[in-house]
This record gives sequence, C-alpha cells and structure tokens, in this order.
Amino acid sequence: MAVLSDTKARALRPDSKPLAHGGVAGLRLHPASVKGRGKWVMRYTSPTTGKRRDAGLGIYPDVSIAMAGKLAAEMRVQIANGIDPINSRKRVEKVTFEEGVRLLHAKLSPGWKNDRHRKQWIRRMEMYIFPSVVGMGFDDITMDILEQALLKVWQEKPAVARALKSQTQLVYRWAKAEKRAETNPVDGIEFRLAKQVKKPGHHAAMAYSDVPAFVKKLQQTDHNVNRVLIFIILTASRLSMVCNMEWSEVDWENKVWTIPAHKMKTGVLHRVPLSTAALDMLHTMQGKHSILVFPTMEREVAYDSASVLPLLKDTTSDIPGKTATTHGFRTSFRNWCSENNWSRDLAERAIAHEVEDETEAAYHRTDLLEQRRPMMQAWADYIVG
Repeated sequence: MAVLSDTKARALRPDSKPLAHGGVAGLRLHPASVKGRGKWVMRYTSPTTGKRRDAGLGIYPDVSIAMAGKLAAEMRVQIANGIDPINSRKRVEKVTFEEGVRLLHAKLSPGWKNDRHRKQWIRRMEMYIFPSVVGMGFDDITMDILEQALLKVWQEKPAVARALKSQTQLVYRWAKAEKRAETNPVDGIEFRLAKQVKKPGHHAAMAYSDVPAFVKKLQQTDHNVNRVLIFIILTASRLSMVCNMEWSEVDWENKVWTIPAHKMKTGVLHRVPLSTAALDMLHTMQGKHSILVFPTMEREVAYDSASVLPLLKDTTSDIPGKTATTHGFRTSFRNWCSENNWSRDLAERAIAHEVEDETEAAYHRTDLLEQRRPMMQAWADYIVG
C-alpha cells in the first residue's frame, strides 16, 4: 500500500472516514473537527493481554506523516519484543517545558473551534515564554524566571500577559497531573507582579456622516460577511453578538432580537428593537442555516473578527492613521444620537452600556424598548435611506 500523501491528508474533512497511513500496519489518520487536521491513532493487539488497544500519536499536521510513521514503527518493535507501548509510555519520560507545552497543545487544540485561537495560543508561548526557558524541564523553572518573562509584556500588552499567565498555569496543572512536574511556580505569581495600569483610549470610529456611503458600498457585494457588518451597524451591536446570533433569539411577531444574558458583556439580557432594514436582512438570511443567522458561506459556521475586519481596511476614523473598527460603529451611532437630540438615556440603553453610577442605576428598572424603537428606525433610515 502506498504511503498517505499530504494532499490527501489536507483534504480530510470532519465527516471523512479515517485514512490508512500505508507505511505501518494499524496506523490511521482520524478526522478532527476542522478540515485538514486529524488525529493519528495506532491500533494494535497488546502482547501482554491480547486485547485490542488504540494509542494516540498526536495531531496532523503538527505530527507529520513521516513522524507518525516513525513513532508507529517504534511501537511495532516494542510489540514484537513483548512490550505494550501504552503501558511503556505510562512510565513517563522527562520532557522539557517547551516539549510539554507542545504536547498539551496537540492534545487540546483539536477541540478548539477557532483556528485563530489555536495558532495564537502556541504563538504567544513561542514569543514570550520559550526564549526564557530554553532546554529547561518543568521543575527547573522558578517563579523568578517566569516573573521576568511576564514583566516584559505585563504593562505594555496586558491582555497578552494575562493570557500567558493563564496558559502557563494550565500547562503546570497538566504537568502535575501527568507527574511531569512536582511544583507549580505560577501559583501566587500575581503577588510578584505590579497592578496593571489601564490605559485610557477608545475604539477608532468612523464619522457618522460617512456611515451611509460605507454601508452603500457594503451592499454592492452579495456576501454574508458584508451582511454581518451591516447588521452590526444597523443594531449598534458588538461583533460577537451578531456573529453568534441564533434564530431562536428573533421574535418576529414583536420585531425584537433578544440577546441572552450569558452572551452579554454585562451579564444582563438585552433586547434590540428591529428596524425595517434589519428585519429585511433577517428575511434574506432565512433558510441558510437552522441555528445561525449569519453562517459563513463556505463552512456554515459562525464568522469571527478575522473575517469581518478586512472590510474596514480602507476606512478612516477619528484616530489619525487608524482604520475604523466594528466596535467604533457604536460610537458613530452614539454621536449621531447626540447630534439628533435623542436622549442620553435611550442611546446608552441601545448600546447596553452598564450604568456605573449607583444612584442612576437605581432608576434603570426598564429597558425602554418601545421608546428606543423609533430611534433605531431613524438610525436605520439615515444609514440606508
């Protein structure tokens, strides 16, 4: 049998049948949840129990066809010598921190739906942690070493630093469970790091006077991702809310989109009165997916920011040198409200801003849905004419 080619492996889809490696008996590539990725599984009969067993050999393409064949061939040698490979692996070999991180990433990443997150997770470790721990084992790394690595980005890139801390904590939890580490130098490291300073700033926003022309340009292309951005603008909503919008959230009779509390940044259910233009767009999307309102046209999954942001690459904003952002359209809407005499209260509720003042919050006992309806219709009329 010919050895599996990369062309065939890259064509593997979630609903495909497993592909035989072709070079080692029992080695097959099973499909993962993402096209072009798969899980290497070596099936063999244990020489000690006579029972059939499946041994995982990692994720393709992280573990190449050649590497999987090499690992499986080594297992066949063990079996021929009366050794059960899985039992042998349980006598854990010492690995470096970097090797351990890559093992964990290969184990967890097939379950991550977001390909961008999968790549960013390992890339962060490669950029900011690995250079400080070259060749070091888990128990060779001290809190001092990790502190110095995190300090390089702790204030300048706080979100990245927090993600690194969380990832490293996860890695050590796994290492201890696998008996690869005796200690966890991440525990308590927050007491060694200064409080992160929140830098003032805002999302780059397009002038509201430029929004109608921009929407008209978006309407010239018949693509779902364009509709996502138009709907974001029409409803003054966050990108993630629209990308993950489901048909069960749409109340056709009352012309309302209800966003569940668990999806909201504030943790509070939010209702959006739907303008005529918004409803027309929803009618256009009917029948394209049983759950998602705006599925991708290629894979029928939810869009993410990486799909939408290219639509903004040639735009201008209120920050010199920066393009407009999806979040900035909420500012565009807010400025339009102010300059067209819509009350601050209605405008703030429309964008689901959390009320920080306790006295003011005490009076927020209703979301003023019906009072907001003419405002959202006027905004839609301004945008699409």
